[in-house]
Amino acid sequence: MPGVRRLPFTLSAALALCVAAGCGGGEPDETAAGDAGTETPTAASVKPWRPKKRPPFQPGTAIVVAGERVDIGTPVVLWSDPIGYDGYSERCYSAPYQALPVDLASRPSADPRRYGERSTASLPAAEAKRVREGGWTVEALKRRITQFVVHYDAVGSSERCFRALHDQRGLSVHFMLDLDGTIWQTLDVKERASHAGAANDRSVGVEIANVGAYSTPKFLEPFYGRNAEGRTVNLFPEEKIFGDQRDLSYVAAPWRN
Repeated sequence: MPGVRRLPFTLSAALALCVAAGCGGGEPDETAAGDAGTETPTAASVKPWRPKKRPPFQPGTAIVVAGERVDIGTPVVLWSDPIGYDGYSERCYSAPYQALPVDLASRPSADPRRYGERSTASLPAAEAKRVREGGWTVEALKRRITQFVVHYDAVGSSERCFRALHDQRGLSVHFMLDLDGTIWQTLDVKERASHAGAANDRSVGVEIANVGAYSTPKFLEPFYGRNAEGRTVNLFPEEKIFGDQRDLSYVAAPWRN
């Protein structure tokens, strides 16, 4: 990729533009792969899925837009990094032997790709022709993208969000903002991520790690508590999988506290 360009861009500056419901989907299918022809495993015999052994956590500070690295001065992990979440993969993250998502009702398609190509319909004819022949540029994307769609992921962490989107629902998003502030980029911004229906072609999709709002407050009790100073902090149930974090000692807390 070309060298890093520095632009007056921060992801957080655009987050208030549009808010939508999150990736949801609950827990992915945890059925483990077995030998062909063996009997169907029972719930007691199937071990819960656990994240694969991961390389050291070494984030950069640049996102990728139309193949160009744009430094934003905050921790970023790309899909191409050893610890990245790869939205280009045509296999499930937690079950690489499986191509199609678990919940085909969310995306009833035999295409294993979770993303597509942005439409050039809104561009002037000459520029649309240049994009079709030579690909997207940063300047062309500035004229095509008019919206950020910000979702709360409803599962609590970026690792769980990626599994819900990629493995369960066959969907995608450009960025995931994790509890410790790390930005995970799963696709180049030039791609059309599948996250907001009719808005996909003109938008950038962002998922924020947040378990969401529930009509039954009791559901949230395992996720929140008070520390010795009486401040509300995030508590993570032991049975939940929260994936990688840049700072394992980091304690997340609501902004309004």
